[in-house]
Amino acid sequence: MDAVAGVWIDEEEVDDASPRDFVNVLQEHWWLHSPPQGRLTRHLLTTAVGFLGDDDTAANANVEGDRLHYLHRKAAVSGRWYARHEAQIGLRPLTLVEESFGEGDHFSFCGHDGTTWNWKSFSGSGWFLHSFTDHPEPPFDPTGAGPDPNGQDACRKYEYEFIPDVRQQIAFGHDGWKSTALGRCAFDVDGSKGHGYLTFGKSRGRDDASFRVLLSGPLLFVQVRDDVFTEPTSNWVNDDHVEIWLGPEADRWSMDDMTESEKEHREHFPAHQWGVRVADARVFPGAGHPTTTLKAERMQVDPNTVRLRVELPEPFNSITVAYSDSDDGHAQKSLLTTSRLTFDDGSTLGRSWLVDPSRATCSVVNGSLEPVLTPPRGPRCALFSGD
Repeated sequence: MDAVAGVWIDEEEVDDASPRDFVNVLQEHWWLHSPPQGRLTRHLLTTAVGFLGDDDTAANANVEGDRLHYLHRKAAVSGRWYARHEAQIGLRPLTLVEESFGEGDHFSFCGHDGTTWNWKSFSGSGWFLHSFTDHPEPPFDPTGAGPDPNGQDACRKYEYEFIPDVRQQIAFGHDGWKSTALGRCAFDVDGSKGHGYLTFGKSRGRDDASFRVLLSGPLLFVQVRDDVFTEPTSNWVNDDHVEIWLGPEADRWSMDDMTESEKEHREHFPAHQWGVRVADARVFPGAGHPTTTLKAERMQVDPNTVRLRVELPEPFNSITVAYSDSDDGHAQKSLLTTSRLTFDDGSTLGRSWLVDPSRATCSVVNGSLEPVLTPPRGPRCALFSGD
């Protein structure tokens, strides 16, 4: 019978800041013990390190069915700062299913953020709450009572869904995209919960319009489904088009530099927008007046499906992809996005998730690009680190 066991190792380590001082280091190892065919084997599931004396650290693991739920928490002795790492690990077969991270300030209304990534569905999200000078955050509460949820009215909430970035699909990037559907390796956007955002207009859901999006380094692939595609007009904004938003900023905590005015804020977080018309893959510069020209190709899959391949300029650290649905070529009807986008505001752009090939890859299955989880590398290689 399989069993999960935790091991704690308490040892002293030299403090790099002051070589004369020592700190207690608590190492946590969780192992899966299996007795196949009468021979006991074990595999390292998770590892974590905590520093006793400076931080309060704790971890627990709970097995439900064939899954291990793991949580590792750290908090400053003052109780103000905290961080948490969580994971769901499948035990049969052995694989990392989902991981998440969060951190923040217990005494702050706005200083919190978190991310989640699911390796089976190649989907995940990020969010963070941050104060903005137009709505100043209430003062620090020295009593330690913690933030009042009602105080979050003083915060701006930023949300995005990760765009998978798969680097090893060379054949797919050259010509394979023309004959291969974007399956679960690509993020699916229709505006419903967990599938991007409807940031403008109205939509009837997947029957109206949806798209899938995938990165492979500087190559962007978008597969659009629409009940009615429009013909080109004299104004690309009113045509069915894919919007690509790129920005140089990806560090959420740099928002401490937010300034007094909305204008200065947007100058601090610039965003460049391009529009790629679905009808002919023609590229148009948009907000931010980008001077780089993107190269785009299209493939008409069927009357209601078009696939695009776009070469992006490098470097970029933040990205949002959107689909603007028109239906009649006279006005924009709806806008589906991968982040909760505010026009021309680079701080509302999303992020990509670089897929580690030691965790998962993508393979063509029945004509569709699908995720394939990579087997564990060895019994002493942890599936998840909670550091």
